[in-house]
Amino acid sequence: MFYSATGLMCLSLKTDAEVRRLFEHDDVDPQFQPSQIGLTWDDLQARLNHVRTVGYGMRIAKTVIHDKLLAIALPIYRQGDLWGGVPLLWPKVFMTTADFADKYLDDLRETVSAIQADIDKHDSRLNTRQGPAHGSS
Repeated sequence: MFYSATGLMCLSLKTDAEVRRLFEHDDVDPQFQPSQIGLTWDDLQARLNHVRTVGYGMRIAKTVIHDKLLAIALPIYRQGDLWGGVPLLWPKVFMTTADFADKYLDDLRETVSAIQADIDKHDSRLNTRQGPAHGSS
């Protein structure tokens, strides 16, 4: 969660207090704790502020698993709540995160919008089939 584009995007939508609780939670597999890549609380806050500014999550290049990939991610919402994310990965040698986002972020946003529209249609069909909630007048 602290290294991935989707994880950082999701964390960026939480309050600092919520993120701090997760950051300090010791019930995480030791190999995935932020300290494994030297990620401090101040570093994480700076990264999350950057995500909030640019509007997408980006993978930390130095991760526990050195797979030579980079990624960006955008959120998916369902009924106003964060429901997930859509990442886009590429080989690190292809281009930098900023260059990749400049070139492909609008396409990713269009894809996320289409997915979001499908989720909203699905929800409206479910609501139509279910009718009013039980106990409602």
